[in-house]
Amino acid sequence: MNAVICFLLIAAPPQIRVEAGKTIITQGGTTITLTADGGIKILGPTLDLIVPGDGIAPPPPGPGPDALVNSIRSIYGGLLEPQKAADVATLAQAYRAATWDGLTTATIADQLRGKLPAGRIAPIRERIGVEVKALLGDDPGAPITDEVRTKGKVLFARIATTLEGLR
Repeated sequence: MNAVICFLLIAAPPQIRVEAGKTIITQGGTTITLTADGGIKILGPTLDLIVPGDGIAPPPPGPGPDALVNSIRSIYGGLLEPQKAADVATLAQAYRAATWDGLTTATIADQLRGKLPAGRIAPIRERIGVEVKALLGDDPGAPITDEVRTKGKVLFARIATTLEGLR
């Protein structure tokens, strides 16, 4: 059957349509329908073939790799600072303890400032800062909206969980 499909695709360029739960390939007088559950239907001038699928559509692909988590892990692995484990634990506690009840973005930043001496695990703090800045923006006086509060709680929990998992 694969040979038939390959021959049809090589002989002349097909028309391909993707619809909900199926892909339809049309070429000349032959139509091949591939369904999400693995079924194949070939209808043509000299051939009618139906192969039912197993009835179980494959699960949708999971989320892609988390760039923030991967970069923090990579940075941590490359750090040579002897106190990095303790510093990361301190930083994780700060992100876990941060409250989002403040009125402005400066209030959030103030909660995190001064938890570690300057320069300690700086590459990790800089990478996290990129994500936090993307959420909060540049204006320290910007109000914390409900949307920002919700996204911020999720981001800070993700950061804390990532930092707590570093070894």
